[in-house]
Amino acid sequence: KIWIDSGSLDIPVIIPKARQLTDVLIEKGYKYGEELAFFEEKSAAHGELDWAGRVEYPFVMWRGGSNGDVKKIVFDTYTVQDEKTGKIHCYLNPVAEYGNGMKYSLYTAAKYEVINKDDGEIKADGEINFTSKKDIEILIRYMGNEWKKIVKYEDFKDKLEK
Repeated sequence: KIWIDSGSLDIPVIIPKARQLTDVLIEKGYKYGEELAFFEEKSAAHGELDWAGRVEYPFVMWRGGSNGDVKKIVFDTYTVQDEKTGKIHCYLNPVAEYGNGMKYSLYTAAKYEVINKDDGEIKADGEINFTSKKDIEILIRYMGNEWKKIVKYEDFKDKLEK
């Protein structure tokens, strides 16, 4: 089993590389949520203090993984700046917390649909692209459940309009 994790405050190159590695492993046939999990934690940095707050999750995975008992879903949003191009990437990161203590990003396991398509789009990995300065309403589906999340342009405005 493989656990990949990063924080949204990590060194800028880590998040895209962690996402690329996750994609490659999924393409090679690893079952996401069973054999492979990826966790992005909002406002966490690359260091021991932040790692200590999430070190238990890979051990739960290696002990048996998620048991299908989703206790809670948290919808984080954040930005990452591409260190080569300077482009700002906006993300919706639904994080599932399971009854057995497992916690990881749903990433491509969730399915996303933008309801107001004239105002934006979302990729399969949760990357958001605003096509107007309006909020985007997104439908998220996972394991037979559906949630609506409004992603506010205002939350990203300062970084997008620099």
